[in-house]
Amino acid sequence: MPEPLRMTAAAPPPPLKQRAVRAFAWSALQSWTVKAFTLGVFLLLARQLGPADLGLAQGVLVLLAFVAVLATQGYPPALVQQPDLQPEDVELPFALSLATALAGSAVLLLAAEPIARALGAPGAAPLLRAAAPIPPLAAASGVLVALHRRRLEFGAVARATLLAHLAGGLAALGLAWRGFGAGCLVGQALATAATLALLLWRRPVWQPRGRFARARFGRLSAYAGPAFAGQLLDFFAGRTIELVILSRHGLAVLGTYAVGAKLYLTLLELLAAALVEPALAALSRLAGERERLQRAYARLVFLAACTTAPLFVGVAALAPELCTLLFGPRWAGAETVARWLALLGAVQAVQYVNSATLGAAGRSATLLGINAAKLALGLAALAVTDAADAGGITLAFVLGQLAVAPLSFGLALRSTGLRLAALLRQLAPGLLAAAAAFALVALLRPLLEPGLAAATRLLLLGATYAGAVALLLAQTCGTRLRTEWADLAAAARPKERLA
Repeated sequence: MPEPLRMTAAAPPPPLKQRAVRAFAWSALQSWTVKAFTLGVFLLLARQLGPADLGLAQGVLVLLAFVAVLATQGYPPALVQQPDLQPEDVELPFALSLATALAGSAVLLLAAEPIARALGAPGAAPLLRAAAPIPPLAAASGVLVALHRRRLEFGAVARATLLAHLAGGLAALGLAWRGFGAGCLVGQALATAATLALLLWRRPVWQPRGRFARARFGRLSAYAGPAFAGQLLDFFAGRTIELVILSRHGLAVLGTYAVGAKLYLTLLELLAAALVEPALAALSRLAGERERLQRAYARLVFLAACTTAPLFVGVAALAPELCTLLFGPRWAGAETVARWLALLGAVQAVQYVNSATLGAAGRSATLLGINAAKLALGLAALAVTDAADAGGITLAFVLGQLAVAPLSFGLALRSTGLRLAALLRQLAPGLLAAAAAFALVALLRPLLEPGLAAATRLLLLGATYAGAVALLLAQTCGTRLRTEWADLAAAARPKERLA
């Protein structure tokens, strides 16, 4: 029999700090391994498929992502955040998610032709039918993933996710070898979802027993409702650009955008999995202790500004060489998309700490307001732009998203009680180092020989950027960075318990 969900352990658990750091480590290991593999698969597929095929697959995957948001209804983060969750509390969220996902699958099967015509991609109909099993598989996995994360058990999720993506990547390569075109990416998504569901339900941390806690369901829904609305708004705020490109410029331009956005999205997904989800789980335990929450928020902002933000800026600085080397010469124009989105990612790397902190404090309605502002400003920016290419549309989208940053930071400061001057001290070392290194690369690039190979240019410019960032960080905050990393490493080491 599968083991039922346990909210308390028989033996005293390790300290929260140690469990949180281990969760970060497991999450980062899983994320980097999975994303490195899936990025490698995408690189191979990008050299096999043309822009129209990639654009067609991207349109289908956007629709699947929308169905996935509808199916979760905001309950996974509510399950993570709920302070005294009981096994029966999971029953109704699980049933609702699965029922919604099954309804979405039925729509994909029965209305594939009209949906494909609405997307302006008649060839999408068979792909939509093939993708119909994905939503219920994802919904069945989502609840178990949330329960593992609630308990800071990221190792189980890491192993299952890694194996699932390995299966999906191999399926995609096999389909590409057989000449399935856009179906490669849909087949990859299907194989990944099926493998993850199989692995998680083989020995589930919880199983449905038909005991519904209706009285407590309202409390879960009070958090899940605004979270769900926020996820919908966040989806449209982030994916509207793809719908605009598809409607205005067609599949080929959408394919170019998808290639240019791949590095940005890979890093962003890594950030969400390796930082935000563990941070939400750990910070939720500090929600009632404002002083500790404030200190944790300041440390996370500092570390994000000194590590993840320079990584995004580095991708922006090296976008021409990266896109040429990774994707090949046929994807001209993708480097402009990559540069603008990577600069946006540098800001989002820190903003994600705001989201995790507000979510941990139970401020789901506040997150809803932020996402509504992102959507409104993003739509306004896309509506006024007259850009005729993917790069110009991307720039308008980025400006709309950046306009929300002051609101996000202001609300996080209000929630934690941290002062603006203290926040700027956390941000300044990392962001200024990245900006100076970006400028140095821009000045150096025209001095290189025009005929120099892309790999050589990337090596020279990349070393220049990394060296400049490392030198500036060592000069401005080296001691603190070493202290923070040593503290995290010490917290991650298991401590012997007295007999």
